[in-house]
Amino acid sequence: MLYPKANFYLLPSRAWELLAGAILAIILPQLNVKKGWLCQLLALIGFGLIIYSIVSLSKIDLMPNKLTLIPVIGTMLIIAFANKETGIGKILGSKPLSGIGLISYSAYLWHQPLFAFARVRSLGEVSVDTYAALIICTLILAYLTWCFVETPFRKKNCFSRRQIFFSAISGASFFIIVGLVGVLTKGIPSRLSGDAAYYASFANKYRPVNGEICYSNRHNLLYPPQKQCIYNKDYNLNIALWGDSHAGALTDSLTQEMLMQKQGIIEIIYIGCPPVTGFKHYTKSGKCNQFNIEALKYIKNSDIQSVILLARWPLYIEGKRFNNGEGGVEKGSDGYGLPIGRDKSFVNNAAFIPEIGKIYRRTVTELLNIGKKVILVYPIPEAGWNVPDYFTKIHLHDYSFLKTITVSTSFNTFKLRTKNTYEQLDMLPNHSNLLKIYPENVFCNTILKGRCVLELNKKPLYYDDDHLNYIGGQLVSKEIIKEMKAKQWL
Repeated sequence: MLYPKANFYLLPSRAWELLAGAILAIILPQLNVKKGWLCQLLALIGFGLIIYSIVSLSKIDLMPNKLTLIPVIGTMLIIAFANKETGIGKILGSKPLSGIGLISYSAYLWHQPLFAFARVRSLGEVSVDTYAALIICTLILAYLTWCFVETPFRKKNCFSRRQIFFSAISGASFFIIVGLVGVLTKGIPSRLSGDAAYYASFANKYRPVNGEICYSNRHNLLYPPQKQCIYNKDYNLNIALWGDSHAGALTDSLTQEMLMQKQGIIEIIYIGCPPVTGFKHYTKSGKCNQFNIEALKYIKNSDIQSVILLARWPLYIEGKRFNNGEGGVEKGSDGYGLPIGRDKSFVNNAAFIPEIGKIYRRTVTELLNIGKKVILVYPIPEAGWNVPDYFTKIHLHDYSFLKTITVSTSFNTFKLRTKNTYEQLDMLPNHSNLLKIYPENVFCNTILKGRCVLELNKKPLYYDDDHLNYIGGQLVSKEIIKEMKAKQWL
């Protein structure tokens, strides 16, 4: 699916659901099945389909698709057959559920800002207890809105049509203007001051500006060599940085370090795609494998001597987004990788991890076999929290007890997260042209025992919840240079 968000939110892909309701409205008066066992059965089937949808369907299924027929048909059966003569109809028509139905639209409108502001205010994942309290608040506010807003507006003698339209247009205009101001000013940064503004700036201040120019994706394929992706052009192009956006995050800092070594470097990046062939993404359609086949072909036929391979290796094996166990839970859909020719069910197969590991090792071996020097960068610690946001919230909401500590995550959590990845990469035999770099030696168990630091001297090392910024990238880049020099590759 090329545009999952547009598919979910926009009318063209949702029109058939509205049409289903319209068809039902036309044929409903002609249905004579109003009681008896058939009516009971169809209402029960409809209820079962809705319960099944709640339990089994998830955002991974990228709605709407053919699975959307399940809740749509279930809803149609409920509307058509769950009357007061059926058991399901009596349950759904009970006073508690009818009451919730009356205030449901107000509840829908209230829950979004309450939940959103709770997430903005919280340093980590909002707790179940907090959500429970917010649900209660939502129902109370929804009831009051139903009493004092919805009900009066339904009475023709309370408001004229002109007043209603004027109020609607004025309210919509106000929120449109506020929204535009927010978008055009990138969040009205002037609302922040002092330390909060300083830390908020790290979300953009140290991003890999040059690196992101060369990011390929399914909409924009930049097969190497691209002139704008070659750096330090006064020197021989000896180095290739190949990987996903985590490799791209190192581009600016690594380019500067290589400049001091008088080395030209090319960036070869495809977002969400490790530098291997025979690989596809679990949920995204794209041209990852096609891109990497061309990248490998270019490297083989070029004068490049050393290839730096870097990716978010654990995500493609573990699939789930990172949870640091301390409130930092990364947002996003599952990120499993799949071998070409396998479907989603393969992630539950015992052969899944060994198969992905084999794909990882195969490309390294191919590069070694053609005489290239390979610098394999092992996993970079993930944060879980959006690090600039986390610091901003600490200072914006005055979490004074956190201002004096070094923000970090558990080293043990990192080791558990990367265990399978390390096992697979460690199967690569020693080779004179293979150099392994361990970012954990930079971030973990150094400044703080048993911890992986996310900041250095009160400067965040990440620009989001898993990508290094220029400062963090500089630390890894220096480690790469140091180890390459030790092997006399520079």
